[in-house]
Amino acid sequence: DPLNSNRVFDPKSNLMLSVFDAGRDIPAVTEEKGRGKVHFVYRGESGQHIRLGGSFTNWDSWIYEMKEVSAGLYVLDLTLPPGTYQYAYYSGIKSFVDRTNPVRCYAPDGKEASQITVVR
Repeated sequence: DPLNSNRVFDPKSNLMLSVFDAGRDIPAVTEEKGRGKVHFVYRGESGQHIRLGGSFTNWDSWIYEMKEVSAGLYVLDLTLPPGTYQYAYYSGIKSFVDRTNPVRCYAPDGKEASQITVVR
């Protein structure tokens, strides 16, 4: 590619090759993945026990524990029926909002929580 200044010489083929860096960081965020599957994401310190509670658990935070898939990245996939749900993450007795989801609401106890809508 004469317009690409990113080039390397390949000694095997004795040719100058254009290089395109397709690597990109796709941010991990909480989102509905379709068919009711919701991918919940929390980023924090490694080695924590992060739980998920919300209107779909009657605010019981001891039902779902998130899995640490890499240092400080916790995920949990749930399938939920269509509707709008409020939720929060928990560590010990402390609750906190989902920083990857900007939609906010208030939990029945008056604390700030996150909200997500499942379409189908």
